[in-house]
Amino acid sequence: MKKLDENFHLPVWKKIFLSGILIAMVSIVMAVPRADAADFSGTWMGKTNLPHFGPEVFTLVLKKEKDANTGMVVVDSLDIVKPDTPIQNIEVEGDVITFTFPLVDGTTLSCHLTFEGEKMKGYWSHSAGARGIIVFEKKE
Repeated sequence: MKKLDENFHLPVWKKIFLSGILIAMVSIVMAVPRADAADFSGTWMGKTNLPHFGPEVFTLVLKKEKDANTGMVVVDSLDIVKPDTPIQNIEVEGDVITFTFPLVDGTTLSCHLTFEGEKMKGYWSHSAGARGIIVFEKKE
């Protein structure tokens, strides 16, 4: 069996030329600006409607510390979340943030939100299957 180099024999100058082309292509790809993740930092007030409970207002504080996002639910109007409850499983991809937080009854609420300037819009889903629309507006 022949070595790859024996099957693909090129003069040295062509190998150098092709290597230069490859380096140039990689450099161009690396230089293309990437979309930075949206800055979700701040205090947000979210409004939604919960089945069997009615209107609910959450106050959420999000922070970016180095390469990590952190946050907590400071307060809610129906007392279904303990004050200053840390949010968990935070993932940010471009202008979308997802996270979860526990409720006082031990179940979990998940949020999937899209950043739109001074607003975040999306939906929440409860671990028991309920779902609804939620809109957060930036307070500061």
